Parts: sequence; structure tokens; C-alpha cells
Amino acid sequence: MGMRFQALLSHQGPLKHVNHAHRQCAPVPTGRITMDEYGNVLSWGLGDPPPGWDPNATEESRQSTEDLTTNLAFVRAKGRHMVALRDEAANLSPYTHYLSDQLGQIDTQIAELTAQMGRLQAELDSRVDHSGYASS
Repeated sequence: MGMRFQALLSHQGPLKHVNHAHRQCAPVPTGRITMDEYGNVLSWGLGDPPPGWDPNATEESRQSTEDLTTNLAFVRAKGRHMVALRDEAANLSPYTHYLSDQLGQIDTQIAELTAQMGRLQAELDSRVDHSGYASS
């Protein structure tokens, strides 16, 4: 090895005046969309978005109608299961503080599922035209 490289390897302190010009910056996903003062998109982060991508779209509106229908059925089934679990847990005796905390958590999950069902159903309803057929 060259003497300069040996000196670099044997150096015990911090390196100073190191040239990093050979390094290339990799794009970093920030999760932020940069806009100008008029609301025009300046940067999408990593590359351009796919055609037709709407940054204001919801998670539900990005799903296909078939996926929405399946997900709604699943969330309804999970909701029914959680309500049955809550009812069964509420009937346990004696009623302890631990059980009270668990019932509170189940109630929170039921509320979240109900909200999710509402969002899925609203998105499905918005896709149904006046003839009764779902649009794709």
C-alpha cells in the first residue's frame, strides 16, 4: 500500500479536510409534498407520482370497488366479533378493575371499526351511480 494510505490507516484522531465529492446523494423519502404559495406541487419526494394519483385522496378512495366491498365485509365481521366479545366480557363476574380496562379498550376498538365501516361505506356509496350499478 502507498505511504499516504498507511498514514491514513494509522491516524488515531478525527479526519479533517476529507473530500466527499465522489459520493452521490441518494433521494430520501420525506413523506412530504412540497408546494409553492399557489398550491402547485413542486416536489413529490422520490420521483413523479403515478398517472392519475391524487395527493388528497383517502386510503379508501384508492381501493378498487371489489377491494372496498371485501374490506367492508371483513370490517363488519370483525365488528360483530368485537361486540360479542365485549358482551361476553361484560357478563363475567366478579367485575374487576382489569376487566374494566379491557372493556374500555374493546369499546375503543369497536368505535374505530365503526368509523372505518362508515368511511368504507361512504366511498362505496359515492361510486354507485343512479342506475344502481357501481362505477369502477
